[in-house]
Amino acid sequence: MDEFMRQDPDIIMLGEARNKRSSRIAVEAAQTGHLVFTTMHTEDSTGVVPRMRELLEMKAEQFLGQTKAVMAQRLVKKVCPHCAEKYTPDKEDIRLYFGDIDPGFDFYRGTGCEKCDYDGADGRIGMHEIWLPTRKIVSRLRDAGTDYEIRQAAIENGLKPLYLVGIDLMRQGKITLKRAVEAVPNIEEDRALLGRTCIRQYLNNLQQGRLSGNGNSAEDRTVAFSVAGKKRDNGAVYYCGI
Repeated sequence: MDEFMRQDPDIIMLGEARNKRSSRIAVEAAQTGHLVFTTMHTEDSTGVVPRMRELLEMKAEQFLGQTKAVMAQRLVKKVCPHCAEKYTPDKEDIRLYFGDIDPGFDFYRGTGCEKCDYDGADGRIGMHEIWLPTRKIVSRLRDAGTDYEIRQAAIENGLKPLYLVGIDLMRQGKITLKRAVEAVPNIEEDRALLGRTCIRQYLNNLQQGRLSGNGNSAEDRTVAFSVAGKKRDNGAVYYCGI
């Protein structure tokens, strides 16, 4: 890596920031104007904060100030569209994912056919949680000590968690509830951070067509519903607020 840096590249691809040395090189390269891409093993996007704190023994704002985006990814088996049918999921899975909230949509699973080799699944689909650390969130993290407080601050400032991405894909009939339960980390914690009112409003907006639910539209990326009936300074309405 040191020899590579001597070439003064514009873009650096670091396979994995797995130890203190590689992590520090990545941060220092970013601080000197290089565009750095790397990977790290964490449960979700905000998990990079405690992980980097552990590796580098530095404050969050020191490396997040150089961070443009963090993406958490899960690859989930996709329901085969050729043999998909409605089904009633296990009550325990419904309770785990939705608590006492009525999802208000049908669930689908593959029964198995020639197209999917009788597996019920046709390839995989990506679940992505993209976190864009803004100056506002970085400054707030100075007072956020625990992992819970870090994630709370990120969600309050517009992060769409994997939990909501799972709802989008289930509603579209692309994944089963069981697959969502397996893929989404810390379900109960994220559900508590979002709050019942937020989740219900999100489901209502999906049902009424206010959101596409595919995460591609500008509305899906930045706007879901108001936080306590109030808009933020930039006029955007974020997914939830605690």
